[in-house]
Amino acid sequence: MPDLTILRTYAQKLPQSLPASILFHHSSKNITIFDAFPKSMFHFLVLPRVQEPHLDTASLSSLQLLLKGDKKQAKEVIIALAEDATAVKKDIQDEMVQRYGFKWDVWIGFHGAPSMACVVLVAISNTLRLQVLYGLRCSPVTSTCMSFPQIYAQRS
Repeated sequence: MPDLTILRTYAQKLPQSLPASILFHHSSKNITIFDAFPKSMFHFLVLPRVQEPHLDTASLSSLQLLLKGDKKQAKEVIIALAEDATAVKKDIQDEMVQRYGFKWDVWIGFHGAPSMACVVLVAISNTLRLQVLYGLRCSPVTSTCMSFPQIYAQRS
């Protein structure tokens, strides 16, 4: 059985304590990790860092709970996630150009049906790995991802 709290555990740790095989990047507010089960050539997860007492594990356990809480704080978290995800998108596209000589789309969005006990913003290239997706029991990311402007607009 998968550990549904592993991402929350990462969000609570000092980024420097995470191995390079997990941690891609970190900022003062977020960490970006490699997806353990990538669904495309480039697949990263941006997680808000737990910052007690103002930003605790309970408020970050789902996007819905974050948005039900303090609106100003939720907006700050989402903006910080968006900024880091945009930087990851640029890193991904730079890597695409370096490796392949061109770049393609990178999608950024929240899972429509979250499966982990943590707020997660996904940055994934549109180079989906069909052999992986066919083995899933859920819809491909393209139909279950919601962009961060969409999700915030619904709750404002």
